[in-house]
Amino acid sequence: MGILKSDALLNSFFLTLLNNCNAVTVTQTFSALLPPTSMAKSECPQSQAYFVTLCTHQRECLFGEIVEGQMQLNSLGALVAEEWQKSFETSADIDLHHWVIMPNHIHGIVTTVEEQDRVLPEPSEQDQTPLQSSRSDPKSSSHDLRDWINTFKKMATERINPLRALPQQPLWQREFDQHFIPHRFAFHTFHQYINTNPHAWDWDKLHPDSPACS
Repeated sequence: MGILKSDALLNSFFLTLLNNCNAVTVTQTFSALLPPTSMAKSECPQSQAYFVTLCTHQRECLFGEIVEGQMQLNSLGALVAEEWQKSFETSADIDLHHWVIMPNHIHGIVTTVEEQDRVLPEPSEQDQTPLQSSRSDPKSSSHDLRDWINTFKKMATERINPLRALPQQPLWQREFDQHFIPHRFAFHTFHQYINTNPHAWDWDKLHPDSPACS
């Protein structure tokens, strides 16, 4: 059995890459390592997809804790999870796929639903750049996503801050991270990262004790 066929070693290698490199580097590396069949194991949307990360103000761990590789939500985390899911139920423009709430951040794969006619192709060996879609400018979807994120953050803050007795304290960092998902392999990569994120909390770059926070 080759070393990259071991799930434990593959996950470890994958997490090291994604925690220390940008999304393009990870996608290019894994495109060279994984067989084509591995790229289609996850259901992949046919609309424009993004991997998004929202982090709490000053990376404060407010939503619970990791116990034996599993996220245990506290009361605040449960409220955030409820508001997170509700925000998708009330949105006509954004769909939710995979997601996870961590002690101080949220990861999710979301899609804009206006564009339903584009199938994400397999990555080629020579081109890992974002693919052109029927939209003239993917930034228009990014703008819609930003509006939706800001609305979610506002609603979650209005529910949580009274419970913290800190009505004026920011709950979230002002900005959020987003990565456009250009093809099936990138979707699979981010899907795997979400699934394994709780297991790798001690090495997460958003962990309060991470050198990246200093």
